[in-house]
Amino acid sequence: MNLKTPLSIQQQITKLKKHGMIINDEHQAELFLSQVNYYRFTGYALAYRVGTHNSNYLPKTDFDTIRHIYEFDSSLRNLLRKYIETSEVYFRTKISYVFSLRKCTPPPHDQHYYPQNYYRTDKFTELIKRINAEEDYFQDSAIIKHHREVYENKMPLWVLVEIMTISALSKLYSCMYYSEQEAIAQSVETSARILKNNLHALAIIRNKCAHAARLYNDTLSLPIVFNRQFLRCNPDLKTNTLFAYIIMIYKRLPNISAKNEFKHDLFAIIKQYDKHIDKALIGFPNNWERFF
Repeated sequence: MNLKTPLSIQQQITKLKKHGMIINDEHQAELFLSQVNYYRFTGYALAYRVGTHNSNYLPKTDFDTIRHIYEFDSSLRNLLRKYIETSEVYFRTKISYVFSLRKCTPPPHDQHYYPQNYYRTDKFTELIKRINAEEDYFQDSAIIKHHREVYENKMPLWVLVEIMTISALSKLYSCMYYSEQEAIAQSVETSARILKNNLHALAIIRNKCAHAARLYNDTLSLPIVFNRQFLRCNPDLKTNTLFAYIIMIYKRLPNISAKNEFKHDLFAIIKQYDKHIDKALIGFPNNWERFF
């Protein structure tokens, strides 16, 4: 079967108009599509199609509206990326600190490398092999050179976590015994069950943001785990939506100052694009402000 014929920018515009999209300024549309992939752009217009299997657009669907939705999504990704990084640094600190003091105080202080100190030994062994392989990516780093030369390529956990991705950090936590998981969770004022889920979710949303994946009008594969009281008080919250992930990020920030800053920045983006977006398509319930 042949793939679709590649289209010039002008042909892309012609196709959009043929399907019913209103384009008031073709020059600006051409400029935009020369910088943003046609396939990416039309993903933001899915909610404006006549039907799931119909490429025509609803009446009054215009190019500028879809462009604004695209810009909203981009702004939101940048916002989330900033605060995910704050959480990532925080959890590197907490996980390494608590585990090290519980397991690594006796000499030679490298017990975080021992599979017997983890419940899921097979998964931990796989993870360490992957981390060791990834060290080659940082081989020019002074940290890596120093520990390879002086400590036989081993490093304290509080150093090791600094070269781990949030995905690897999530997997490390999931390999631990429940006693260590719960101690770490208590240090960040939550439960092991919730933290395990939230670390995994942070890795998912972080990767989506890093690869500029569309967040608008999409669901996420991993539902967020909240405590039961929170869910009872908010039965309208759908846990596999972007809004649930936003609430999770907000809850996992390390302090009130970071939470207030996140709230301010989020509210500003929503206000800027409010007339262009359908908040229901990203899981925002009625009176969504009450969650902050």
